[in-house]
Amino acid sequence: MEDLIQKLPEVYQDIIVGGQLVAKGKRDCKTRCDSILPLVKPHDVILDMGSAEGYFTKKIAMAYPDSLVVSFECNPPVAEVQRESLERDGVYNVVLCQHRLTLDDLRRWARAVECIDVVLALSILHHFPPEDVMEVCDILCSVASTVVTEVPGPHEHEACGGGAKTVAYDHTIGFTPLCDVESHLGDYIRSVRFSRGGVARIGLDAYMNVPHEGGRKFRVRQDGVGWLIGSDDWCRCAIQGVNLWNLLHFNIIWPPKKWFRHHVTAAYMGLVDKSDVRLWNCLVTSSGIRAIDYMYPYDYDDQAAYHVGDINRLEEEINARIT
Repeated sequence: MEDLIQKLPEVYQDIIVGGQLVAKGKRDCKTRCDSILPLVKPHDVILDMGSAEGYFTKKIAMAYPDSLVVSFECNPPVAEVQRESLERDGVYNVVLCQHRLTLDDLRRWARAVECIDVVLALSILHHFPPEDVMEVCDILCSVASTVVTEVPGPHEHEACGGGAKTVAYDHTIGFTPLCDVESHLGDYIRSVRFSRGGVARIGLDAYMNVPHEGGRKFRVRQDGVGWLIGSDDWCRCAIQGVNLWNLLHFNIIWPPKKWFRHHVTAAYMGLVDKSDVRLWNCLVTSSGIRAIDYMYPYDYDDQAAYHVGDINRLEEEINARIT
């Protein structure tokens, strides 16, 4: 870990391993995290954008072991520090993707069925192009019931982003204040804010980039208690998790591929009636991977034939798609 930290251009967030502070970051992480944690509920799915060394990702995952955190960090050395930290503490309810989410990524993901409870967009919105910031923010608020933001003020001249900084600040000024924190760039105070509301989306694809048979579209709704997913002729409670096929578009580096191989095999071997043995019918949850769409609402005659080779093919695809 020490060698990995030495390769960082700077230590941005506190790095904690085994309950011990390994390296002190430039940011006041604890104040922010103490305010954010009460917004998270058991079983939530959390998206942490620009997660850096993973302080918030790891704190949430360990505080809520029955939650699932999807963490995005694009900088390879920083992502590697986060991956090592998660491995050393055995945190497996986190999926870490070494990838920079773009507006196009978010558009594609938002057109698919996903149930995200909390998005952390801390000091990240102003890193998008100025012309993309408003749509990025609006997409996040449309797919998640809670969105937490932190944006440098226009007077923070040391902060990057230029026009994006102003757009992000103006677009989130109406969010509810959560806490005031010191900027790591100088004698400035930033406001951490959040937006919270119900989610109702229609006309969704089942998963990214694969047309659903018959052109069926889906809808999801968050009613303050849980998520409902449905189509024209049915509706049911959604399982808390994220579609594995969707995540495989974003360069997963944690958990390791052997974890995915094991859990995908276990998910399908545990089913009596096997159907649609494909990566897009695997859901990553806090406790592993679950096979979905194997019984209700489909007729028994719609159940696909199952062969051992189906599992072998899934394992081969995982080997090819995960680092």
